[in-house]
Amino acid sequence: MSNPEGSPYDDVLTLRDIAAVLTDGTLARQFGVVTLALLTTGIALGLVPLLFGGFGDHNLLQLAGGPSAQQSAQASKNNIGRLVYIFAPILAPLLATVVSFVSSTSHDGPRRKVVPAAVVGAFVGCLLFMLASTWLPHTQFAVVENSFPFEETVPPYDTAGVLLNGALVGLTGAVGALGASLAGSLLD
Repeated sequence: MSNPEGSPYDDVLTLRDIAAVLTDGTLARQFGVVTLALLTTGIALGLVPLLFGGFGDHNLLQLAGGPSAQQSAQASKNNIGRLVYIFAPILAPLLATVVSFVSSTSHDGPRRKVVPAAVVGAFVGCLLFMLASTWLPHTQFAVVENSFPFEETVPPYDTAGVLLNGALVGLTGAVGALGASLAGSLLD
């Protein structure tokens, strides 16, 4: 950082300082690894209800005297989508902690750079995880008569609510990533 008075304290932040931080290879690598791992896992989790029952024998899902195979397949998609909604906020911070630990054990920079990048990557990654893992199942929800939870209508996707919950899950993931990346960087 630049310091015009020559004092030992750096209190002036310039655009060059910000650009140096954002283009630092260690920071970009650590941030990218954590964020990309969380995003791709969120997409994979979100695809489960999308693909479940889309192919194969629907007769396996049909109960004797129950709804048709198509209704049964859709009810199963709805239930699996609900499970994704239930478990996504639990899985995101857990995954952020694990990925931050693993990526910080193989860091190639100083701890003061690796740890903040992992924490910010965990926050952003958890937010993206929540968006991807809830939006994809929501596109597959449909009304199934006499079947919980969508007997009459499917509520619209609440983007603002998911963003708020994603930010809160991101804070939780960032706390886990802080401890995990500190522990992983101490292994060197």
